[in-house]
Amino acid sequence: YEYTDSNVVGFSHTHLQGTGGGAYGNILIYPMTGSLDKIISGKCFSSFSHANEKAEAGYYSVLLNDSKIKAELAVTQHAGIHRYTFPKSDKAYILLNVGHAISQSRPCKDGKIEIAGNNVLKGYGIYGFPVYFYAEFSKPFDAYGTWSGSKLVRPFTIIDEKYLYADKVGGKHGLKGEYYDNKELKGKPLYTRIDKTINYRWGMGHPEKLPLNGFSIRWTGKIVPPKSGIVKLRIDGDDGIRFWVNGKLLIDQWVNRGETPDIVSVELQKNKAIDIKIEYYENVGVSLARLKWDIVPPMGELHSGKTSESGDKIGAFINYKTSKDEQILIKVGISYISVEQARKNLQNEISGWNFDKAVKDTRQIWNDLLNRMHVEGGTGKEKTIFYTSLYHALIVPTDYTEDDAYYSAVSGEGKIYPAKGRHFYSDDWCTWDTFRSTHPLQTIIEPERQSDYVWSYTQMYEHSGCLPSCPALWSGCSMGMNSNHTVSVIADIYNKGFRDFDAQKIYEAMREYAIEYPAGRNNNLSRDYLKLGYVPFEYDKGVREKASASITLECSYDDWCVSQMAKALGKQDDYKLFLKRGLNYRNLFDKESGFMRPRFADGKWKTPFNPESKQGHSNGFTESNSYQMTFFVPQDIAGLIKLMGGKDAFRQKLDYYFENNLHNPGNEPDFINPFLYNYADAPWKSQAVVRDILKNTYTDEPRGLRGNDDSGAMSAWYVFAAAGFYPVSPGVPEYVIVSPIFTEVIIDNGEGRKPFKIIAQNSSQENKYIQSAVLNGSELAYPRLTHQDIVNGGTLKLVMGAKPNKKWGIG
Repeated sequence: YEYTDSNVVGFSHTHLQGTGGGAYGNILIYPMTGSLDKIISGKCFSSFSHANEKAEAGYYSVLLNDSKIKAELAVTQHAGIHRYTFPKSDKAYILLNVGHAISQSRPCKDGKIEIAGNNVLKGYGIYGFPVYFYAEFSKPFDAYGTWSGSKLVRPFTIIDEKYLYADKVGGKHGLKGEYYDNKELKGKPLYTRIDKTINYRWGMGHPEKLPLNGFSIRWTGKIVPPKSGIVKLRIDGDDGIRFWVNGKLLIDQWVNRGETPDIVSVELQKNKAIDIKIEYYENVGVSLARLKWDIVPPMGELHSGKTSESGDKIGAFINYKTSKDEQILIKVGISYISVEQARKNLQNEISGWNFDKAVKDTRQIWNDLLNRMHVEGGTGKEKTIFYTSLYHALIVPTDYTEDDAYYSAVSGEGKIYPAKGRHFYSDDWCTWDTFRSTHPLQTIIEPERQSDYVWSYTQMYEHSGCLPSCPALWSGCSMGMNSNHTVSVIADIYNKGFRDFDAQKIYEAMREYAIEYPAGRNNNLSRDYLKLGYVPFEYDKGVREKASASITLECSYDDWCVSQMAKALGKQDDYKLFLKRGLNYRNLFDKESGFMRPRFADGKWKTPFNPESKQGHSNGFTESNSYQMTFFVPQDIAGLIKLMGGKDAFRQKLDYYFENNLHNPGNEPDFINPFLYNYADAPWKSQAVVRDILKNTYTDEPRGLRGNDDSGAMSAWYVFAAAGFYPVSPGVPEYVIVSPIFTEVIIDNGEGRKPFKIIAQNSSQENKYIQSAVLNGSELAYPRLTHQDIVNGGTLKLVMGAKPNKKWGIG
């Protein structure tokens, strides 16, 4: 789902939350009216409008414009329930597509669907992992059938230069871009260049000579389609867009407007070049011009009356004659163990046909969970953002336990294991995102799950010898992004007092990772990190999403996390070893420039070097630059301050960073930077900066996050910051204090235990500075809370004011 989407292709039962990559999307159901020829032609999708859409915790509804069917969805722990309100029709259909999958790396490899009786569909799909289903329909089938042999082509986006040609086919890759300093494309272009993508907001830096507003661009060239078929062409733009294919004007929207997708369908032939021209102008505000092409998958052969189908590209259709506003319900049990277990899951959780009860029950579960943090004060908008963020931050990891058993793909074989009264979790994908905020927040909100999280990591290690950094059912033992921050999650959970697991066994996994492959499994990066104390810049070339300096800094932090676990377990030799390796960040600190700087294996620094570089991964840093990542030393902030020349120099560097808009609040590498003034005798500056980010970065609108939520990471950041504290150094059970936007925050510590309250007296938009702090009746000299302070319950009372108290919290 993207908010800029304008078509629905169906409703699936497996999902990830807010990640940068796609997976799952399995067991797809789509209601429709009209001719079954839509299946053959690949036209099984409907437009929709956000005006006819509603989304809540545990409930979703939308009107499908093409058929006038109202779709409503609700959930239980292991099942989904659909309610479709049909118009009067003799040709009302419901399709169940087993072959559907989002990830190109995990397509359906095999499957089976069976029509059992007159109201049941059951079967499975294998997508590198099995998904079994058992679906019951509230109305007996009037007719039915199956399909097979569909050429299921996943949507692809033309952002790869190999499909684009600026002049003749075989010439320069990309499209010719002519840039004008006016909205009418008048006069000579300011300059001309070859753009390898048409993805203006994200894929291209804004040229220095081009004004921020009131400009236009013309792109021309050829596209060679990699596949044949009906293609859904989408251009997202803000503001004006015109588009020609082979000289024919297909989109003509030369108007001022917000972000809007324009979609047309064209039929293209594989490897047959077409001429295209795109004209775009930006009036004022957001700049966006993005071209996407989706191949619409044809569905193959229909088999009316057939009751079963096997293969990798299969599905079934159900036919009804419906009266006006007739409602048909479907309840679908999902399992990773068996079809019979899917049936049992459904039977245990949705015994009847009361859709509204499912909505009510799930809403109550979420209400109880979200009420573990209660806020007063602030604006209605701020409360909406806060609780939406808290909801997003609690969706993953996924509990895969069924009937005291669970399926695990981490060994590469896929097996069923006994749960023995525990809960097996996966899908916290990736811990590169979640260790910073999602997991630390969950240690406060969901303490009952924490030991089982680590138990789950232990099971993964025992089954495969792997401690994955991106644990997910679909990816098995996945080691993604940099280093392995699963060790941070484990150390943080253990040092906060959650210990109902085999600590010795999970430490064995952490140590093995740190000793053998700290920078990645079985590769030269780890070898050189262990040998040199840093990853040399030679490895940056051609390594996607990895950059030597970032890897070094993150490995150094993870080494320190292992040291904290070793210390807690009394392993003094290991503690000293990994504590020393936790100082490896120093090997990249260039005293002359005052920044973390990539260096080669021979010790020479990368040249040229610009700490503010926006060159992407070629600058030595992952999704960041040196200025942003130089501050990433959460394990030794005092040591970093000393390297930079003391607190004054550290503050000055932070001042320049924020004053010149170098901070990117929408991405993880920058998460801790706003809080670092707390360590440099200027906590009032952190209070101001964090308040500014909360006000200007997050909104209650569809584009309310400036970036991917990444399994709730951005959302959890908001929850912490809005509540007035943040975990700068996961692995140490403490938090720094900033300025809460609410007058009262109450954290429920569970039945029979005292809550923890944060009272911010006089807090308002203007009164954002802490004047004084009292914890449980005693003055608090420093802007710091321990995890135990929260767990024990009590009250932190802050007095707020409009001017900073520059004497509080220093030293």
